[in-house]
Amino acid sequence: MRKSTSKNRSRKHSKPKAKKRSQTATTAYGSRKKRKIGRKILLVAILVWLITIAVKQSIKALIPGKSNQPVAEATVIDDSTTFIPGNETDKEIKEIDDRLIIEADSIIQYSAMDSTDSLQTNDNTAPRSLRRELKSFFSGFFEVDEVLITGAHSISPDTLSALMGDLIGKPLFDLDLIDLSARVESHLRVKEATVQTQLPDKVIVKVKERYEILFVISEGKPIGIDIEGKILSEPKPGWLVDVPVVTGFSGELAPGRDVKEACLHTSLNWAAEMANTPLVDCWISEIHVQGSDIQWLRGGNGNIIYPGEHKIIAQVATLNTFLKRDAGKLEDRKIVDLRFPGFLILKDNDEGNIDKISES
Repeated sequence: MRKSTSKNRSRKHSKPKAKKRSQTATTAYGSRKKRKIGRKILLVAILVWLITIAVKQSIKALIPGKSNQPVAEATVIDDSTTFIPGNETDKEIKEIDDRLIIEADSIIQYSAMDSTDSLQTNDNTAPRSLRRELKSFFSGFFEVDEVLITGAHSISPDTLSALMGDLIGKPLFDLDLIDLSARVESHLRVKEATVQTQLPDKVIVKVKERYEILFVISEGKPIGIDIEGKILSEPKPGWLVDVPVVTGFSGELAPGRDVKEACLHTSLNWAAEMANTPLVDCWISEIHVQGSDIQWLRGGNGNIIYPGEHKIIAQVATLNTFLKRDAGKLEDRKIVDLRFPGFLILKDNDEGNIDKISES
């Protein structure tokens, strides 16, 4: 049996003491940490309390017409006589009475304003006029100094600026952006407009225009029509556009209205399909209408194309295939017959040397 020595006893008793000291140190550290957190919370609470008092005092100082001066109690007998407690003379009573009437009028005006124009605060005393005063104060720092118009190519920026009015010098926060957008969109060549503000002094107008997909010669003038069939107003001087021209139309086209004529609807369908096929779009320059139908189209080098009654997308595809493969045969004036689905007939103007070219 192993004997217990003093050395072993000292080892046995040393470990619990170390553990006890460790627990004591941990408890002391935790207490100090809690005290630090408590002090921080107390400081934050004091700071919030001081800020609250300062804000309330500032609001009270900005409230017009409210007086912190005590008013002596008065007893009103009727509408014309007011008695003030004390031994004042008649002159003093009259002066006090006049002053009370003025103060009463101020209180009535302030109450009427406060009942219809007050903010919801802790004491329900800050009027909404404070917000207006702050807005007016900051508006002086944010006045319009620049109007930037983007996306306007066929429209002069000066024209759009005139629709919005003179914005330079106006408070940025007072602008009605929805109304300004509606004014810009009132232009016949504007499809969509967005007006935004950018601090400190800029107004940005983003415009999406309507572009001509073809021109119609009406009463000797070219009138542009967009892909949605909207008749457009004249573009700015110097505006260049490469689109087919419709000839032979005898009706009237009023800018702003939608196209109703059948021949123009068919011309729009041809122009829309050609826009998706650049080779054909660059080759065809004129669409000639007669009555309600398209009579012929004119290509490069004076070539004449007779369209068929089948789908326009198929006719454009046939013509595109021919131009890719055998465009050299169109060096001279030719007649291109597209009336038969799947292929075209190429012949001279004298209707000789007929070539039948199948679509690959």
